Amino acid sequence: MERDIDSSQLHERSVLLIGSNESEVKLCRDAILAQSPFYGVMVAQSEENFEKLLTEKFFDLIALDYDVPGASNGNLVERLHKINPHVPIIVMTDSDSPDLALEVLRAGASDFLPKIGSYEKFLPRTLTTNLQRAMLLENLREMYQRV
Repeated sequence: MERDIDSSQLHERSVLLIGSNESEVKLCRDAILAQSPFYGVMVAQSEENFEKLLTEKFFDLIALDYDVPGASNGNLVERLHKINPHVPIIVMTDSDSPDLALEVLRAGASDFLPKIGSYEKFLPRTLTTNLQRAMLLENLREMYQRV
């Protein structure tokens, strides 16, 4: 099921939130919207929905719950990264494993956020930090091409 939570046209940046657990998705979405009023959030709860969304619309950030079917072993992260290698992908997971963090980062994720305690409170800051890093890298790429 796909839901347009907040019209992205009214916001400076758009976030695609991919998750299959309805209550966790709502928790994350609400945290993003409460702390980051410049973000529009769209939610995809299945592989079919987010692939369709990614072909129809550009997203500035992707927040992915590692528990979504097909996300294990970094496969989904790799696919998302190949679609648009410059869009930051933040992976959230129940595991606080350094090995898993390294695996998803190698697959193309920009950051790793363990779902421990009130993790959703850190998600908006994580999104903003990764967006700023992506913008700096894009500026560097553009400057390099001009030189």
